[in-house]
Amino acid sequence: MSLADQCIPRELWNAIRLASASIGCVICVGAVALAFGLGNPQPAGPLRWQTGDSPDVWRIEPQHAPMDNAQMLLGSGDETLATAPVRARLPFTVEVEAAIVLNEPDACIGLWADADGPLIVAIDGEGYFSFRHRIGGRTRWLVNWREFPHIRLPPMANRIRLDVNYSGATAWINSERAFRAHVDDLPGDGTWGIYSCGLGEVTFTAARLYMP
Repeated sequence: MSLADQCIPRELWNAIRLASASIGCVICVGAVALAFGLGNPQPAGPLRWQTGDSPDVWRIEPQHAPMDNAQMLLGSGDETLATAPVRARLPFTVEVEAAIVLNEPDACIGLWADADGPLIVAIDGEGYFSFRHRIGGRTRWLVNWREFPHIRLPPMANRIRLDVNYSGATAWINSERAFRAHVDDLPGDGTWGIYSCGLGEVTFTAARLYMP
């Protein structure tokens, strides 16, 4: 008999062993759940559209640009908002997978959804993100370029997501919540799309729409 068995009553010792085994099971179950993505944020509904579905022509003023092989190359030096060929309805989730291939000053990638003006979430090549609402030529900064540790630096790809419902919008970056904002101007007209800015070369490899 060990010293622990001599000092601790048998009933208490059995309870300690059972509790330890239970904790171990909980840890194992949690690890398996995370491995299968059960800890990831859930979208607003099932997948309704993604790049590659027909039609797949994005409106970029003043021209139309097809997503060739589900990829779009942007980076003209100015801000670019490309509108997806399908519209969303509340509540919905939109997400893109994109990368800054050539990082130059002010290069950024992101996505937007209409709320009486574009609600834009963007990341840059230095590990910062912004979240803003543009209404009537004015910009309301919800987050004015804040560092976020979960951003992958160029040329690695990032998954950027926006959950929109009647009370507001939540921005996610690589399955980590970056910011939630109350937005008074919802619902918008259902338009949404991808966003880029700066002189760098960026690529969007996927875009998806989820809704009930």
